[in-house]
Amino acid sequence: MKRCGLLLLALSLVFGAMSLAALSSVRAGASQNTPVSASTKTATSNLSDDQLAAAKAPPCQKDWLCEAVPCATAPSCGVIEAGPVTDLGPNQYVYVNLYGFAPQTSVQLFYCKDTASLSTPARCPLSSSQLMQNPFTILTTMDDGTSSYGFQVVEADPGGAAFAGETPGDTATGVRDFFCDNTGENNCAIYAVVPTLSNPATVTPNPQNTLVMPISFRNLGTACSAAKQVIGQGEFGTDLLLAATDKVICAAKGADASIPFETSINGLSALQQLEKGSIQIAFTDDPQALSQKAIIEKNNFLAIPLAASANVLGGHIEMTGQAGVVPQVTTKLTANMAAGLMTGAYSQAGNADVSACGANLCPWLAFLNYTPGFQSASDMAAFIRSDKAGPTDQMFSYFCAMAPMDLSITLGTTQLAGKEDKTAEEVLKSGVFPNGGAPSECLNTDQFPPLLSTNPGWGAYSTVDQQALKMAKFVPAPGATATALAGYAPMNWGVSQYYGMQVPAMQNAANAFVAPSTDAVLKGIADGSWADNGVWTPSLTNTKSASAYSMPTVLYAVVPRNNISSKEIDALKTTLSQITETVAASGFSLPAGFVKLDPAVYIMSNDEIQIGIGNANYKAPLPGHTTPTPPSSGSNRLSSGSMLKTTKVGGANGSQASEPTPSSSPTYGPLFLSATAARMVLPFTVGLGFLIALLGGAMILSSVLSGRAARRVSPVEGDLADDAVAEGDDS
Repeated sequence: MKRCGLLLLALSLVFGAMSLAALSSVRAGASQNTPVSASTKTATSNLSDDQLAAAKAPPCQKDWLCEAVPCATAPSCGVIEAGPVTDLGPNQYVYVNLYGFAPQTSVQLFYCKDTASLSTPARCPLSSSQLMQNPFTILTTMDDGTSSYGFQVVEADPGGAAFAGETPGDTATGVRDFFCDNTGENNCAIYAVVPTLSNPATVTPNPQNTLVMPISFRNLGTACSAAKQVIGQGEFGTDLLLAATDKVICAAKGADASIPFETSINGLSALQQLEKGSIQIAFTDDPQALSQKAIIEKNNFLAIPLAASANVLGGHIEMTGQAGVVPQVTTKLTANMAAGLMTGAYSQAGNADVSACGANLCPWLAFLNYTPGFQSASDMAAFIRSDKAGPTDQMFSYFCAMAPMDLSITLGTTQLAGKEDKTAEEVLKSGVFPNGGAPSECLNTDQFPPLLSTNPGWGAYSTVDQQALKMAKFVPAPGATATALAGYAPMNWGVSQYYGMQVPAMQNAANAFVAPSTDAVLKGIADGSWADNGVWTPSLTNTKSASAYSMPTVLYAVVPRNNISSKEIDALKTTLSQITETVAASGFSLPAGFVKLDPAVYIMSNDEIQIGIGNANYKAPLPGHTTPTPPSSGSNRLSSGSMLKTTKVGGANGSQASEPTPSSSPTYGPLFLSATAARMVLPFTVGLGFLIALLGGAMILSSVLSGRAARRVSPVEGDLADDAVAEGDDS
């Protein structure tokens, strides 16, 4: 360990000696591209693909805004791609990606009322509050002129709390409350301010230095008020998928639309309620978990695949350089590292996955993610699910399947190579059972065992929105502290994208680091196998594809086959047919973090819907089989003309109750339905509990770690102020 400390000390001296390029000194007069207001900005104002390519930016995505910052030679001074900027849900984040800027350019992001004219003083929240933990961000571009950050936007209507708005850099304007919604009067936008573009340089928004990026929220109107409903519950993440399909179905079908009223909890609870007959449909991403598998097989339930996704260790991850704290956009994690983070055993960069590298000891997490001129986050924490959750189950299986990795990296002119000296399973068990007594078999469970971590940031929460909230409190926005931090949370990939998180590339069975993508997820699914009840089983040991993501997953609708009426059968067929047809359609774009399944899977899904629902003896044809299951006596198979048509895509029973049951998911029930007493609700409550546990962590290589002294940065010319970061409300 002494050798490791000396090596890290030497590296820190190298970091301190590295010089950074000067800030861009571009000055401009009145811009030819003066930002316009939300009322006049249209999709045609986006830059062309050729203009974006000139800034080394990708083509603009659907529902994104892609524009240049104002300068006389735009877009040569920098391009910002932000999205999604329309149809945003509660507490959703907008990704803000920077391209083509001068190295080490300061770009400050604010959430402000869109006044329709930059000649009117901007009103923006500048301190943390119950509504926003990190209301502004100071980004510094890397040497390649890029940066990326997930920026939270919040809807605040006049019926609730208001934002305390101030003008950045201009205290004379005072504080004035304002709201953010879709009424026109309260439209809001993300203001991207490049202080050096104005003359004199200033952080106060004006036409010379500010790009205005209007945002809009999902309208909870009456577009779906005529739709029929089936009652369901499901795992977090399904609500995001259904919100997107509901919108299309209601617009296309009108009064013929049939959509789920879905409350998000977890997949096991949903199946338990389906077993009781309290709901008509359950949504899950983990039917292979022992607890869920038992319910499905006992009741002869049918699982119908809807879409693919992945389980990830999403995070807000930072690093520190001479210019301050910046997001660490790309991160690699071995299974060993992920297990240590999830248990809180790895709480600091210097004690994470330490093993031999030649004659030295190396903290591989910090070294593997080394960026020249920067130091990895010193303090790290995890924010896990306390309830029974698919991400927990799959990650535990993943930890048990992965072998220690051989690692090789280059730090400057130094070559380092070694092998992890512990398996991920060993790290997991030592974290959960610090005093011994761990079982010899794999921890095959979908609920994190009780432990009390000594890591000050580690915590267990029963909902994904609480995971995201606690992480945002632990990891302040770049520019708001002097110390880089990192928070991680096991969750669905789509949920991580909703909350603006970075997603690390994970070790796979072929010992490669792969991040989730459409291609990587589908390759991972191809490694698994399908059963005749519609359930896909992953393979964590299949090494045939080095580019497969290690933890893909499938989202299902689970329905009964026994003891349901013909009316219920018809309702389920209609609802699920409309969902799968929408998802599989070539023109439909899934929300970020979700992937269309192979067309052969949707053929199987359609066969299940038309023949399997209500058919106790049905067996689903495995994907790729061309012979459909013959209908049993009394089944209501639709004509062949109604069979699902799919296109290969290369891209990204309960009764009515009298009282509403609020959902803890990011979206409240089906799209366009309001929370009124007339809504259909579930006749039960869900018990929530925190799981707490005891864990001790050794402090290793503390010489490389900086303290947690957090200092808030004043949004006035980027100078550091001495006032402490205010703590936001937990709720």
